[in-house]
Amino acid sequence: LQLPLEPDVEKGWKPYFLFRGFTSEMKSLACHASTLIQGHTPHHPHMHKEEEILLLLDGEVDIIISDGVTPHETKRRRLKRGEFVYYPSNFAHTLQTMSEVPANYMMYKWYAHSKENKAALNFGHYKVLKWLSETEGKKGFCTHLLFEGPTVFLKKLHCHITSLSPQAGYEPHVDDYDVSIIVLEGEIETLGKRIGPHSVIYYAAGEPHGMYNPGEVVAKYIVFEFHGHPSILVRIFKRFVSLISRLRKKT
Repeated sequence: LQLPLEPDVEKGWKPYFLFRGFTSEMKSLACHASTLIQGHTPHHPHMHKEEEILLLLDGEVDIIISDGVTPHETKRRRLKRGEFVYYPSNFAHTLQTMSEVPANYMMYKWYAHSKENKAALNFGHYKVLKWLSETEGKKGFCTHLLFEGPTVFLKKLHCHITSLSPQAGYEPHVDDYDVSIIVLEGEIETLGKRIGPHSVIYYAAGEPHGMYNPGEVVAKYIVFEFHGHPSILVRIFKRFVSLISRLRKKT
């Protein structure tokens, strides 16, 4: 993404759709960026089944939320650049731009086969830049866990931030869950492409991927891991692949 995103002065809100589809563990995973001019909201406070993450890239907004018990009583929480929130399923919310410059933000939305998780994550507000400042001066590959836990639709939603020194990286590996990364500063090279700030990456479960910093400054990015509940067909396929692998080792 090239910031600032071009706004829609008449409507006040303009989305930029990046990707949307189903995965091996989710019925739907979508990502879009938006620009929202001062005083505007994209919609009235509303609830939906999808879980969401909203990361503010530029400007300032007020998150307008309800506790669910008294949906007509709302609260405001200021969100600044480099901060993000997690919205659980059926959590009443909207936002309003408070800065003179339009707010630019990135959003993930997803849902899957519903699972009962009594200890599911609640609404959360996280300050990424605060933790990234603690990685200053550290060499190589450094990470910091922001949160992880079960949600209504995921076995685990995991988030960490990473700083990667110039010419540092790691070899390709495979994860059995979906991963998405948003680059905040610097440049990285992955999947044969070199990308810079405000880029978003998606790795499907089972897809080999590595990381390398080809630049001259430290690369900083935020990582979201979506550990889902595979469908019956996917579980059968994985067991079949595991069985074939064991038989090959025996022979």
